[in-house]
Amino acid sequence: MRSLGRSRVSPLMLSVALLVCSAVWLIGTSVWYAQSNSKDGWSTTPLFWMLILTVTPMLCLIGGVVLVIARWRSRFTRFDWYALAVAFVVVILGGLLALMVLSSMRAMGI
Repeated sequence: MRSLGRSRVSPLMLSVALLVCSAVWLIGTSVWYAQSNSKDGWSTTPLFWMLILTVTPMLCLIGGVVLVIARWRSRFTRFDWYALAVAFVVVILGGLLALMVLSSMRAMGI
C-alpha cells in the first residue's frame, strides 16, 4: 500500500490525458461519420475505430473521476475545467451514439 502513495500522477498529466482521449474519440467519430454514408454505416467502420468509439467514453469518465479526486483539496485550474468539460461532452455524446447504434440494431432484428 505504501508504494501506491509514492507513484502519484500529476493532475496536469491527467488533464492532458483527458484531452488526448477526447481527441482520439473525435477522430473515431470522424472515421465513423465518413463510413456512415453507405447502406450499412456502422458495419463498414473498421473494428479498431469501433473499439475506440466504445471504450474511449468510459476512459474519459474514469479519467475525470480520477482528476476530481486528485484535485479534491486544491483548486481546479482553468485547464482542468476545460479537460473536464471536453471529457463530459465525450461521455454524453458517446452514450448517445451507443444508444443510437443499439436502437438501429434492434430495428434490424439483431
